Order: sequence, then C-alpha cells, then structure tokens
Amino acid sequence: MSVTTPPPDVHTTSPQTPDVGELTTPLLGHALRAFLLTMFGMFALASLVAVGTVVGLWSTRPSHAMLAGLGAFVFYGLAGMGAGGHRAVGAAVLQGLARAQLGTRTVTALFDALAATRGARALERLPLGEAEQLLSDVVRRLLSAPVVEAGKSGGFRAGLKRRVRDALIEKVASLTAARFRAEGSTGGIELARVGQELAARADEALADTVRGFVRRVTVLAVLGASVAQGLLIYLVWRSGGGGPPT
Repeated sequence: MSVTTPPPDVHTTSPQTPDVGELTTPLLGHALRAFLLTMFGMFALASLVAVGTVVGLWSTRPSHAMLAGLGAFVFYGLAGMGAGGHRAVGAAVLQGLARAQLGTRTVTALFDALAATRGARALERLPLGEAEQLLSDVVRRLLSAPVVEAGKSGGFRAGLKRRVRDALIEKVASLTAARFRAEGSTGGIELARVGQELAARADEALADTVRGFVRRVTVLAVLGASVAQGLLIYLVWRSGGGGPPT
C-alpha cells in the first residue's frame, strides 16, 4: 500500500542553511589578519594626519593642537574598527568562495529551500511577483536560523560564522532577485534552471561583489574620518584666532 506524502507547507518547512562550521578555523585566521591589517593601516594614516594637524595648528594654541592631533587617532581608529569588521567578513567570504565553493553551496541551499517550499509545484513556472515573495520568505527563514558553535549559540567564532553565512545568503539573494527580474521580463521563472545557472557562476560573481563592497566600505570609512578630522581642525583654528573671535 503506497502512502502519498503531502508537499511541504511553507510554514513548516525548515530549510538548511549553508554550513561553514568545518571552515571556521582557516576563515578565522584570514578574518583576523584582514582586521589587524585594516587597523594598522588606519593608525598609520592617523599618525600622519596627527603630525600634520599638530604642526599646522601649533602656532594657534599648542594644547588644542595636541588635542586635535589625538582626535585623528579617535576618528581613524573608529573608522578602522567599522571598516575592519566588514573587511574581516569579506576576507573570510572570499577565502570560502575560493577554497570551498561556498557560493555554489549557498545557491544550492537556497534553491533547495525554494523547491521544498513549493513542494509538488516546484517544477511549475512562477510569475515574477510570486517568485520574489517566495525568495523573500525563504531568505528570512534562512537568516533567522541559529548558528551554534561547539554546543554554544554565542561567542566570537559563532558570531563570525553567522556574519559569513548571512553575508553569503544576502548576496546570493541579491543575485537571485536580479536574475528573477531578468527572467520575469520574458515569461515565468523556472526555479531549477535558474538555480543551476546561478550555481555555475556563483563563486566568481560573488567574489566580484564582495571585493567591490569592501572597497566602498574602506573608502567611505577613510572619507568619514577625514571629514571629522577636518571639522575638528577648523574648529581649533577658529578658536585660536584663525577667524572671528568666539
């Protein structure tokens, strides 16, 4: 006697998230190195800016010039911490893409979850709106799944694993959404075919996306610190007689 298994329900299906647990140790090493190099670069830049600030403002108020010089370390240090965190995750993701095809694995996990949610209708063509809603629902469930490290749900290693996993899922989701829109302009969307095509080029496409993101974050961090330091220099200059009396 055969038993017909009903298709999985969207509310009960629990898709599997990409597993980067076995890659934690090498990823941690690359992430830590990227973070430390970013901080070193930011503090080297802060040193140059601090020296220039003190020399340029010394003739106004020496004590304020020294404080403005210290401000460079504060601004560039904070910028380094922010950019360093993003660069650390980016370095871990890039290593995972290069060494373990994490992009392909993430695409496969995502489309397996999409197909499981669709159940018996997985082979049907989807209208663009339905495909986008399905993608949004599955990505939300993938991102909300817990990450456990050695029996714990917290800690630095678990936090890094979550950030790497979430970054992969979010960037794969962005690629998938763009592909859905392209497919939707010509007709319905075939999940299986789109998943296979994305998986074939996922690692290369994701690597380019991550590199671009890391560059933008670094440039914005340096610009933000430079603007803050420039404003501090201007205020010290004004207070020292460089402008109308306050």
